[in-house]
Amino acid sequence: MDLLIETVDGYSLTLSQTGLSSGIGGVAWDCGLVLSRLLLVPEFTDRIRAAVMARAVPQPGSESFSSMTALELGSGTGLVGMQLAMLGCKSILTDLPGVIPQLAVNLAQNAHMLDNCSVVADVYVWGQPPPLHHFPVHLLVMSDCLYQFEYVELLSGSLRDIFCKEGQSPLILHAYEDRNPDVWSEFLDRVGDFLAWEKVKLSDYLDEGELPPDVCVVLMYRKDSIA
Repeated sequence: MDLLIETVDGYSLTLSQTGLSSGIGGVAWDCGLVLSRLLLVPEFTDRIRAAVMARAVPQPGSESFSSMTALELGSGTGLVGMQLAMLGCKSILTDLPGVIPQLAVNLAQNAHMLDNCSVVADVYVWGQPPPLHHFPVHLLVMSDCLYQFEYVELLSGSLRDIFCKEGQSPLILHAYEDRNPDVWSEFLDRVGDFLAWEKVKLSDYLDEGELPPDVCVVLMYRKDSIA
């Protein structure tokens, strides 16, 4: 089933969904939909751009999205990564090999919207070496990547590789659904030695009626970037 998702300047992205037959990446989940809406709110994007300038190392050339590279982990349908590309970011959408064909479909059917954008899809399997040919990255985006304990070690290990082994310091924009607080607690235990975080008050940017009850959004950044 296709979805029409609002994007910048009143246009829409067409999002093809394959359903769960191709795995969880074939569905646009609530976390991605919330991030997509947030990225249309000027006050929120102002906050993100300012946070990138304050936290990311290396810094982009300016506070404009057009000078920033965004890496999305677990892109799924590609919605959030495409929204960032529409805002001007150089956008890299990554997921498992089996999800890349679906990403390619969505990029192709929105090609007329992405003509002047920089956006690519690439394979990145958590736990394997990060895709350094796309670095440096200023903004790292994740939506609904934490939903089972089995993925906590892989995701936290990948972030440790990026921040500690490779010395990168992107700002992380992370949306998760608070289905199981123990999963989030375990994740924080694994990344808390090198990452700090702050929760976004969603009602500051979106109407309460737009918000699924369990979606949370946080900003995360390297601890030694705190002034």
